[in-house]
Amino acid sequence: MAGTAQGIVLSKPAPAGYARALRNPLYDTDVLPAGPINQQLFFQRPQGQANAAGTVKTEADTNLTIGGQLAQPQMFDVFGFQSAVMGPRAAPSVPVLQDFRSVYLEGVFSFTFGAQRRWLEMPADRIPQGPSLFTTGATLAVQSAAQGWPSTKEFYAFVKPTGKPYRIKAGETFQVAWKWPNANITCTAATLVRAFIVGIYYIGL
Repeated sequence: MAGTAQGIVLSKPAPAGYARALRNPLYDTDVLPAGPINQQLFFQRPQGQANAAGTVKTEADTNLTIGGQLAQPQMFDVFGFQSAVMGPRAAPSVPVLQDFRSVYLEGVFSFTFGAQRRWLEMPADRIPQGPSLFTTGATLAVQSAAQGWPSTKEFYAFVKPTGKPYRIKAGETFQVAWKWPNANITCTAATLVRAFIVGIYYIGL
């Protein structure tokens, strides 16, 4: 008889009266090097820590303030995921098509939370990008690439069979990983990549 998966509660959530619900995603940005790599972890380096390229992260890169978890009294209701290959850190800052294809078509996307239990694992090309730069023209500097339709409504839905969201509680560990299990990939230039967890963010009043 099949059981029902449940999250492991590591902390008591704040009462509803002490939290404000925001329609705000969790997001994190990092850099794939211009060299071999087989895994990129997200939501492990918060604001104030350096990314993989050695640059200190700010709110432009992530809204996480603690590595791999939410601070009290924060909570987050997960509704889905987006991921994006933003392009080279240096101009022209649009994805190199060869790198874009390698990252998505050879990658595996996973989401883990609660005692490192894996709750989602699937080919990376099934995770939509959401909004992206759209331009016209024939030169490299004005070309663009997007994974899925470029819309804020495009994300991979991740909810319970009842339609209710999974909740990440304060102090409960979580991470998103982008892996290339068959072989290392090598980008032609250091490339910005970003992950979003779409949902409702509860913060203290």
